[in-house]
Amino acid sequence: MLVHGAGGITGGLIVQLAALRGVDVVATASPRSADRVRANGAREVIDYSDPRTGETALHAAAGSFEATDWPQIALLYGSLSRLDPSPVIEVNRAVAVGMADGPLAGLAVLAPVLDSETLADYGPLHAAHGFLLEKAGYSERARGAWARAAAASGNAAVRDELLRRHVDPL
Repeated sequence: MLVHGAGGITGGLIVQLAALRGVDVVATASPRSADRVRANGAREVIDYSDPRTGETALHAAAGSFEATDWPQIALLYGSLSRLDPSPVIEVNRAVAVGMADGPLAGLAVLAPVLDSETLADYGPLHAAHGFLLEKAGYSERARGAWARAAAASGNAAVRDELLRRHVDPL
């Protein structure tokens, strides 16, 4: 269950009642209320002032990657992209569109970002590209994207996982 405004009196009561009934609760609240909301029984508390609250809440409420409401997340990223255009937002939107409407649709969103080379050294761009290529059945092209993502990563654990995907894709 998603409870908005769980830091207030009514929202806090709803969290407590739901938790007492064994309901899995995800809540939105201010950062200063987060500990209290968790103590009331929320599994996860999301900062309501974050512009990505909707996406975060949808992921948290879904319980799994596969159960996520990807069409809704794609719409949220579309709105965010119009409000605050950014190539990083477009990368995220491409993955959401790819999950909602198929990998080719996601690749179409990603193409202008790849073509611009603005994020040429941004590992998540190449990881998203590899993911969408793999989902579309382009394993060999995906391997190249995974290798570019690994080369751009400064984190050894992430780099190792990306290199594993380069050799043994999804």
